Amino acid sequence: MQTVINDEQLNLLRHHAYTNIKQNFLSFVKGFAPKLVADFKMGRHIEVISNKLQAVEEGKIKRLMVFLPPRSSKSVVCSKLFPAWYLGNHPQHEILSVSHSDQLASDFGRGVRDLVSDQTYQDIFDVKLRSDVRAAGKWQTNKNGVYVAAGVRTQIAGRGAHVALLDDVMSEEDAFSEAGRRYIKEWYPAGLRTRLMPGGSIVIINTRYHEDDICGWLLSAQSDMAKDDPMNWEVINIPAWVNEESSKLLGLPIGESYFPEWKPKEILQNDEAEIRRHNGSRYWESLYMQNPVPDEG
Repeated sequence: MQTVINDEQLNLLRHHAYTNIKQNFLSFVKGFAPKLVADFKMGRHIEVISNKLQAVEEGKIKRLMVFLPPRSSKSVVCSKLFPAWYLGNHPQHEILSVSHSDQLASDFGRGVRDLVSDQTYQDIFDVKLRSDVRAAGKWQTNKNGVYVAAGVRTQIAGRGAHVALLDDVMSEEDAFSEAGRRYIKEWYPAGLRTRLMPGGSIVIINTRYHEDDICGWLLSAQSDMAKDDPMNWEVINIPAWVNEESSKLLGLPIGESYFPEWKPKEILQNDEAEIRRHNGSRYWESLYMQNPVPDEG
């Protein structure tokens, strides 16, 4: 016998679903990621990232680094879905998203803006875009929240940030250039850090090209900080092949692919062989294993 749901029951179910999506970032990811990526696949690493970003929104984590291989959906989750969900819950706040180029930053901004423009999103969060400020790189909510996306060499003076997202803020060229690394080390405290609101958070999503990249430098600088200092960096470090640390994090066996739902073992083995053959072992170790090799290595 088929159960018939009346309009009142349907509205109640919708209300519960919307409440869950608004309160739980992982539920938002599952519901809205397919709007950005047609063949989006959930993986255990996405659950780990989502739970940590939930802690950022709740103020439990102030500094977060995310290291994963390319094409792991880390930018989709961190730089598109998270700011949309965060602004839905804090529509009066300001978000600053910085990447190594204006073009990449604008791509992130466009993705977030399109989510906020979605009718289902607006039904859940009761937040809309202001009609007069809605460029991909800068737009505002109808409750005076602000989203700004910029390249690392673009002027950000006058911008504030309750959350700063740094997604591949160093290009491969900058990472391997002493001058490029020096620029980032000067920009971070004088440019980025001064934009942060009191109690604000920073999330860095990074490709580990070099051991002295922005993340290596920041982690080295915190070596003398107390372990319970809230400004210590929480690090999600997941290599392509699951190691002992990531095995505990993901609940996958050591030596397994970190993302078997999308990149099973045989495909990852082929990727490794081809990348080592054409780009060298250093490239594989840095980008895929989160193990940047020293220049003399």
